[in-house]
Amino acid sequence: MILSQQAKKQLRGQAQTIEASIMIGEKTAFEEILRQLAINFKKHPLVKVRFRLSSRKAVVELAEKIEAGSDSVLISQVGHTASYYKELPDNKA
Repeated sequence: MILSQQAKKQLRGQAQTIEASIMIGEKTAFEEILRQLAINFKKHPLVKVRFRLSSRKAVVELAEKIEAGSDSVLISQVGHTASYYKELPDNKA
């Protein structure tokens, strides 16, 4: 999914107003992270994640890995917090 710079800017603004819905610790399994994201993306197109990792480098690497694994777009990553966007699935039958 490709978003324009304008769309990303708007989503970054929206992300500042929401609380982190997923907390990731040192021992959180990657599969569990993707499962939690999938659950959250069913309800909300914009999800904020808080990392409780000791290394800033580890946060950046995991944030990028989550983007690839969840088929979402990393909107912003500041400090130990990242925001992801994924279009809501159509509920049309």
